[in-house]
Amino acid sequence: VEYGRSLGSTGHHFKDQLAFKFYDERYKTRIRYIDWTMGKTGALTPTAIFDPVIIDGTEVSRASMHNITIMNNLNPTYECTAYVYKANQIIPQIDYCKDDGTLPFDIPERCPVCGGRTGRVKENDTEVLMCLNSNCVGKKLGKLNSFVSKTGMDIEGLSKSTIEKFLYDESYQI
Repeated sequence: VEYGRSLGSTGHHFKDQLAFKFYDERYKTRIRYIDWTMGKTGALTPTAIFDPVIIDGTEVSRASMHNITIMNNLNPTYECTAYVYKANQIIPQIDYCKDDGTLPFDIPERCPVCGGRTGRVKENDTEVLMCLNSNCVGKKLGKLNSFVSKTGMDIEGLSKSTIEKFLYDESYQI
């Protein structure tokens, strides 16, 4: 005890203490397809859709692969076996994929929202897929939704689905 006290402490804890880390449990599933979702900047994010598994009491059937670089590192294929977990017991993640699937997934050349061309953009050491159409409805939706959100202008009653009606419904077009 005296030796432990002699080590001192930091602002948060004593230096003679240990922290035990627990590894997240991995669950086996099969990847069925990749869904591409758009963010407010026009970045298209690959999201793996897989057979549902129960992790920490919740049913999980999708996990983001964040960008093309991570997707290429995981190397998912149709019907491949994947091992998923919840990072910090909250966010579904894919740990790794077995090479037992059929065909590799294609990276779309057309935006799934507007049909415009897509392109790969290198940001630092990561490769991101972007919609190159400056008039993409998905980009507009993301920007407007961010603008009216609680952290933005905090406009009550103007939800994402209401904005979608304005953007997609022909009768509202200006």
